[in-house]
Amino acid sequence: MSASEYIASFFLVIIGFAISELLKGSARLIRERHKIKLYWPYVLVVPFVFEILIFWFLWVFLAINDRDDKVWSVVEIIRISIPVIPWAFITYLIFPSRFTEGFDSKTFYLENGKIVVIIATLLNAYVLIEMLVIGPRTGMVTIIVSLLINIIVIMNFRRLHLIWLIATIVLVNYFIFVAKPLTI
Repeated sequence: MSASEYIASFFLVIIGFAISELLKGSARLIRERHKIKLYWPYVLVVPFVFEILIFWFLWVFLAINDRDDKVWSVVEIIRISIPVIPWAFITYLIFPSRFTEGFDSKTFYLENGKIVVIIATLLNAYVLIEMLVIGPRTGMVTIIVSLLINIIVIMNFRRLHLIWLIATIVLVNYFIFVAKPLTI
C-alpha cells in the first residue's frame, strides 16, 4: 500500500466508526422507542449528521486521491484531521450510552446541543480560514452566514436551537449540493 492509501484508510475508518455509531444509536432508538419521550429535532439531527459524514468521506477521498505528490507532511495530515475527527465526536454526543425508562430526548438534546454548536462553530471557522488561506473561496458566504448564526445561537441555545437546526440544515445542504458539490 502507498502512503496515500494508509492515510485514506485511517480517516475512512474514523468516518466508518462515526457512521457505525449513528446506525447503532438509531437502531437502539427504534428498538427502545417505548422507553423514550421523543423530540422531533433530536430525530432530525441523525440523518443530518449522516449526510455531513458522507460529505467528509468524499472530501477525504478526493483530498487524498487527487494529489500528484504522494509525500505527506504532518501539516497536511492535520489539515485533513481537523474537519473529520470532531464529527466523529459529535456522533458520540447524539446518543446516550443507554436509553433508560422515561428517557427524555428533548432534555438530552438541549444538554448536548450547545456542545455540538460550539464544535460546528469551530469547524466553520476552520473551513473559513482554510478558504481564505488556501482557497478556493467557493461557498465562503455560506460559511460566514453559518458562522454568524452559530455564534448568536451559542449565546442563547435554548431559545434559538430550532432556528439554528433548520438554518444549518439549509445552509449545509446549499453548501454541499450547490456551492461546493463533490463528484468522484
